[in-house]
Formats: sequence, structure tokens, C-alpha cells
Amino acid sequence: MNTTSFHIGTPAPSQLCSNAGLMLLATTADQVGVAAAIDTELGDRQNPNLVHTTGHTMTTLALALALGGDDANDVDLLDPLVATGLIDQVPSDSTVHRRHAELAGLGSDGTTAILAGMKSARRAAWAACGTRNPAARATTDNPLVIDLDATEILSHSDKEHATPTWKKHFGFHPPWQRSSTTATG
Repeated sequence: MNTTSFHIGTPAPSQLCSNAGLMLLATTADQVGVAAAIDTELGDRQNPNLVHTTGHTMTTLALALALGGDDANDVDLLDPLVATGLIDQVPSDSTVHRRHAELAGLGSDGTTAILAGMKSARRAAWAACGTRNPAARATTDNPLVIDLDATEILSHSDKEHATPTWKKHFGFHPPWQRSSTTATG
């Protein structure tokens, strides 16, 4: 990804925040090497001559979702950003689906490679923090506390074993969903 210039465009009516914050996400993904880490872990399980590798495609898809996309077909939300220089290339939605199918064809080996790539990228991000890394200062007496705060999403469920949230309604907490069959918060 190329992150040398950025221009915030006029928001489209369907976009709440337009491109706000995308530069931070794109720059972080680029500097931490998310796409390269995924591609390294996949190794020879993908074609080395791809323009849009699995890592590049997944990173681009994540940026499209951050802009408000709902699915893989919304990668075209990033097309205007190519002209600004924020990102260099956007795969077509058919390329995204093709990479997904190739990844699915790898089965658990593909999942293991993706998770290993993300672990490598996380380690690079924490290492880049140096002495400012809060996890490096954590001890048993001074633990690192992570507050997972979000708005519960209300939903009613008649599924077996569904239990009400502490607010006495059905719903779930987006970052902390225990399982697909439990509708608790």
C-alpha cells in the first residue's frame, strides 16, 4: 500500500464518516506489514505472480469494511482513494471472491496461515511501540486491563439456551460474542 498522500473527499450521502480515519488504518497496516505477513505465512500455497495476493486482498477488504462496506462487493468504495494516492490498487470484487475461494480450498492450513500472519503483524505492532508498549510493563501486581466497551446490539432470539443480558433484554456485545447460539451480552 502506498500512504504518501491523503485527501479527504466530500462525503457521499450513504457514508457517515466518509474517509475519516482510513489513513491511520492504511498506514498502520502498511507499516506493520499485515499483507506481507499473511503472504509470507501462505508461502508457496498461493501463486507468486499474483498482482492482488491474499494478504493484499484481505487488507483491502478490511479497509473497505472500515469505510462502511457490507460485504466483499463493496471494495469499489476504495476506488476514489486510488486517485488520492492513499492506496495503490484495488482488487475487483471478483478477485476478492477468487482469493476467498482459494483460501477456503486450503481448509485448516489456510486458516492456520492467516492466523500466523496476523500474529506476526501484531508482534510487529507491539514491537514498534518499544517502551510505550503497555503489555511490556504489565505484571501480576500491575496487570494490563483492557476495557471492551461497546454498545449492545439488541436482538430477540428464541434459540435454545439464549439468555437475557444484564439489562434484561436479548442482544449481543459485538467484540465479545461467546458463541453463535448464545444471544447474551
